[in-house]
Amino acid sequence: MVINTMRRLAGILWLAVAVTAGVSAFSVDAARAERYAERIRSMYPRTEASEGERDLIAFVTEVVTEAGYAPRRIGFDRASSMHSFSHSIEVVVPGSLDATIVIATPLDHRAGTPPDDDGSASIAAALALIDALAVAETRNTYRFLFLSGEFRDAGENPLGTQRFLADYFPEGPHAMVYLDASQLPFRLETGGGGAVSPSWLIADTVDTAAQIGFDIVVRTNLNQVHRLGVSTSSEPLRRFLVAGIPGIYVGSGAVGLRPPVVGEIAVDLARFLAAWSARYEHGIPGTWDQHYLYFQIAGRQIVIGEQFFIVILLTVTLVTLLYALVFRRRFARYLRTIGRNVWNLPLLFLLIFGFLSASTYLIELFLRVRRFPTMWEYYPAAFVALKVLLSVLLFSVTAQFLRYLPLSKNGSFYSASALLVLFIDVLLFSAINLSFGYYFVWAYAAAFLFSVTRGKTAKTVTLLIAPLVLLVAAAEVVRVPEIRFIRTILLSTRGDLVLSFVTIPFLLMLIRLDFMIRHPIRGRRSFALRAASLGSGVGVATIIVFVVVSSPFSGQRPQPVHAVETIDYPNLTRSLEVSSPAPLGTLRVSFAGIEHQIDTRDRSWRVESPVLPDVLSARLVYSEFLDRDRAELTIDAPQPIEYLTVEFFSTDPVIVFDANFPFSVASDQRSARLFVGARPPLPLRVEYTVGGVPPGINITATSRVHPVPVRIDGRALDVSTELLIRTRFTQ
Repeated sequence: MVINTMRRLAGILWLAVAVTAGVSAFSVDAARAERYAERIRSMYPRTEASEGERDLIAFVTEVVTEAGYAPRRIGFDRASSMHSFSHSIEVVVPGSLDATIVIATPLDHRAGTPPDDDGSASIAAALALIDALAVAETRNTYRFLFLSGEFRDAGENPLGTQRFLADYFPEGPHAMVYLDASQLPFRLETGGGGAVSPSWLIADTVDTAAQIGFDIVVRTNLNQVHRLGVSTSSEPLRRFLVAGIPGIYVGSGAVGLRPPVVGEIAVDLARFLAAWSARYEHGIPGTWDQHYLYFQIAGRQIVIGEQFFIVILLTVTLVTLLYALVFRRRFARYLRTIGRNVWNLPLLFLLIFGFLSASTYLIELFLRVRRFPTMWEYYPAAFVALKVLLSVLLFSVTAQFLRYLPLSKNGSFYSASALLVLFIDVLLFSAINLSFGYYFVWAYAAAFLFSVTRGKTAKTVTLLIAPLVLLVAAAEVVRVPEIRFIRTILLSTRGDLVLSFVTIPFLLMLIRLDFMIRHPIRGRRSFALRAASLGSGVGVATIIVFVVVSSPFSGQRPQPVHAVETIDYPNLTRSLEVSSPAPLGTLRVSFAGIEHQIDTRDRSWRVESPVLPDVLSARLVYSEFLDRDRAELTIDAPQPIEYLTVEFFSTDPVIVFDANFPFSVASDQRSARLFVGARPPLPLRVEYTVGGVPPGINITATSRVHPVPVRIDGRALDVSTELLIRTRFTQ
């Protein structure tokens, strides 16, 4: 409570300073924000097209109307490849400038989301800012988006964002914040899918948060993963960025530091929105550098822009050329040794790639033996470290036998080769994106010092600091963790190739150091390589013991178990399949009124029942109209339906003239799909007109209500169940 009070005092102080400085600071009503949040929380659950979401839409409309604005309904009536039985709301607060602030927040939440993480505070904060703007003079235009269909489970989210952007073409400067935060710590995301937020927007957001005491975490090195397009980032933010709208995403961390009080969180978010918006009342920057580097060091923000980094690259190149001119003999010796032994490099590269591939195979083999193929997702740091250390172990052991191989015994060759490979890395990764070259510029500078220093201690220190920046970035990615990126590095050939390019210069430096350091025992060699073998071997053994004896599941982190009951009317079958990422072990399962005791090392278990309940009805009526067939399909069920799929199929071309739902025809014209929104009202009437031979129809429905409750009992389980229903009309 003391921390929260101090944060609020800091916010009030900043607002006072902003007014003194001439910034149009918006004053939000804290009590009103709290009331809004508590009222919205009472509408839980608010999944798409649910009663709770309908109540929220009515409440948002009421608040906005009372503030003096006309909310605009954004429906899915004219959408061509999506549908929802809900709709979004847009509120525009006009300003005197052509600049636009976009504030977006989801109306719905993912099914099964706990109340403490349902986004009530974000919606309340946006409404509180609308109230504040109603009594203030604004220069910018403010566009508030309350979006529905953002968390559909069927893989089509975010529908609300897609629907808005389909008809929106930004003109003039823009700044956007997508707000979906519910609890501390707040998290700032800055990109995704190959796009990143502008550096000025990130810096302004962090500055604003610091000035008002708003606790927010920004993970600086993840921008590089966003640029690669392999991050698990906010999909709505990615779509705004790709559409050319500079934006950020403010969400919540995976685990709150304390149980959130929804009213207090709403006040914090509302004050952040007010301060953040006021920052741009005198103009929004129009620049968007895609190649910048962003850091935070000791609480200070550092941004290295594209032009400055180009200067750094040119400086590195000029220093290299200057060194070649001043120390011509040494440089010529480097060139000669590389020229004589250049064939060693592809051989060493293949050797390293082979060791990394072997490490990948051994990790995959271990996961298969454990019957837990996704165990690495629970211990990403351990498995990444295992792969790296195992590769280093294999390489350092093999390198001790270099004297028996026809490879260069000249230490200068390995120093020169490390510099050459790093220089190629700088050029190669900078060509992909200038910001990627930064890590290798650092390593190149360290390798340069490694080559010019003569002392063993100095070379050891420079070898240790050369990969430091890469290791720090990797540690942050693993700590988050960014699962898609880690999967690529850990379990793919492409990841092995990238790691080979990245690690070979440091291993070349290790070999060079080994030539310099004598073994303390006379007659023995390869002291540095033996030390590396010993250290990596101990690390590998420690990690293997850890992953063998450890289980990621406990009372605080129960094992996920998913059960799917499938009722297939065309095949007259009813079954239950229970699955989990890890072996199921001992469970008690109740299905169709029968108890089953199972004990298995498999990750899935299946049982059938002869009883076929009546859980879905479908009636199809055709009528002829000219040379076309008009059809009316009526679907009903005794239990609520979550998702419904209607697909046409035929051996002849499928010709669909119109339908009361959006549809798409496959490129081979042998099938078509109707887009039906989540949680349809029942009975549902589907009307369409087709030509030629009437197609067959596949209907698939999912529900969370079973005809007879499915129960699964066991140790520390997080059980979810689903009812899958299939029926068909043949041609």
